[in-house]
Amino acid sequence: TPGGGRPRRRTIFSSEVPVEELPEEILKDFFEARPASCIGMATPRVHDKHVHNFLTDQKPRQSLDILVKREAILSKLPAQAGVESAVDDIIEALKSCDYSRCTSGKLEELRKAVAATMEDKQQHANFMAFVEEHGRLAFQRLDHPHLHRLLYGVLKIPAITSRLECMILESTFAEHMEHYHSNLNILCSAFDCVLRRLGPLRRFFMTATRLGNALNLDSHAPVTEYGFKLSSISKFVELKSPSRKELSLMHFVLLWMRPDDVKALCDPAVLDVVYRGKCAVSFMVFQDIFQQLDGFLHIQKLIDTGKYKGTEIPNQSSSESRRSSFSSDGGALQGTSDDLASDNRFHMRMKSFAHESLDRSEYLWQFTVNMFRAYKELGAYLNDLQMVYPPPQEIKDDKNDLFAILHNLLTTLAGVRTDIQNQGLETEFPKHFGVAAPLFGGELCAQVAQPRPAEEEPPVAAVPFRPSRLSAAVRMAPPRGAAPLAAPLGDAAA
Repeated sequence: TPGGGRPRRRTIFSSEVPVEELPEEILKDFFEARPASCIGMATPRVHDKHVHNFLTDQKPRQSLDILVKREAILSKLPAQAGVESAVDDIIEALKSCDYSRCTSGKLEELRKAVAATMEDKQQHANFMAFVEEHGRLAFQRLDHPHLHRLLYGVLKIPAITSRLECMILESTFAEHMEHYHSNLNILCSAFDCVLRRLGPLRRFFMTATRLGNALNLDSHAPVTEYGFKLSSISKFVELKSPSRKELSLMHFVLLWMRPDDVKALCDPAVLDVVYRGKCAVSFMVFQDIFQQLDGFLHIQKLIDTGKYKGTEIPNQSSSESRRSSFSSDGGALQGTSDDLASDNRFHMRMKSFAHESLDRSEYLWQFTVNMFRAYKELGAYLNDLQMVYPPPQEIKDDKNDLFAILHNLLTTLAGVRTDIQNQGLETEFPKHFGVAAPLFGGELCAQVAQPRPAEEEPPVAAVPFRPSRLSAAVRMAPPRGAAPLAAPLGDAAA
């Protein structure tokens, strides 16, 4: 041995023998760390020193991966075969508008993934060109090959963004319509509840006006000739007695009202109904219905013009179609008659959906128009239309929802009534003033009304208010075609 050392024992490795070399690329393909989304054994990748990934947005990629894995589990096929089958099933369900397999949740995940891909127009173009150039083998050059194949199959469907929007609207239509109708009924119930108490409300506002004017006589404060705004109600609570800080002007307003009127306005059942109307938020109710029916209107236009919101969705039954699959040699794309029938099913489905849903959509729109016309007239009757109409998106000092104002008012009255009872004012008034307050059975004091000048034109709120007519109109079933399906709020309830 070299260097005179101990001779090395002869083993199987003692002499060289010729063997075939295994390419480094194949070794890496089989044994390098794989992404967690890859299921089953490694799929041979076309040997290319560059690895591509067009699904750069992690969130939609993970959503698509979960979607495919769930479908693969349901298929009960071996791992890799289940993934491939799941991708094919999702694409076919999407093309055939099969909502039992392609639910609204899946459609929404696909829509987000498509939107994220198409947002970068250059990357979208590069992805499509890469697959078109290399055929089926292109996917094996990409990370997450099954997800790229799903994405490519979806993107190959013409006008996929508009198509997904239409399908999501149809798949959720029945559920949303029921929800919107329920919200309108909540507003309508609150409206009816207020209408049944217009008498006590009117006497409350009249009492508050007269007490406020009586307090302002012989002072620099103004005396109103015609009521006050809804925004001024808080002033009655803020104005405290200098000698009794716990008493506000609102306490005296209630003390000088009839007990049956106070009871009607402070009824817990009334507060609950009006509170639900407040929580529904009038602006949100109208906006949700407007957006839903606006989308339905665009589907009607799609049936007539072939365009959805200005984007043409080709009817492939009369034009050339391209299949999102590949020839057995992994080369050029090929089309089949199955694609023609599959794509045509979308237009047939939308046509059937538009026809079957028209009457229900028209009824909901007329119900909405009637409800917000009544809302507007009640706001005018309460002498502060500008504050409550159109229903505001955000609450501000000069803008608020009508039902929110009414609920706050009724809650304040109920709190003041409880405060009056707790402070023992029923016995205190006769003891200190020698007179019982009307709330506790005393006679109503004669008060001088503040007449309006004869030449003054009556304001809008002075027009006779007919609650019975409005209440019936809100729930009126419209004649077919009685109103357009969508219009700005100002026009709808004009």
